[in-house]
Amino acid sequence: MLVSGLLVMSCTYDVEEEQEPQLPPNDCATVSFNADVQPIIAANCAVSGCHDGTRFPNLTTVAGVQQNAQRIKIRTGNRSMPIGRTLTSEQIEKITCWVDAGALNN
Repeated sequence: MLVSGLLVMSCTYDVEEEQEPQLPPNDCATVSFNADVQPIIAANCAVSGCHDGTRFPNLTTVAGVQQNAQRIKIRTGNRSMPIGRTLTSEQIEKITCWVDAGALNN
């Protein structure tokens, strides 16, 4: 008599989830608005025809950038902003660090 069996095996594997780019903690501690974030915003976002006060949100002031910090983090992180320009991974990481640290005027 022939007995056949069916062995069903399941295969599992870990799928790496995409994570936000992050600088090492020591580097995040040194990110400041004045030295790191403001120059990125000034050169790429608060430019003529964009967020220079002619279009919402106005990113020409510290308060405007701070009030929109989460939005800036999300939109630069998913690369939907700035339109027509490309930020480097390092620039995006600096914005992320600054926002995650409380979006301070430092």
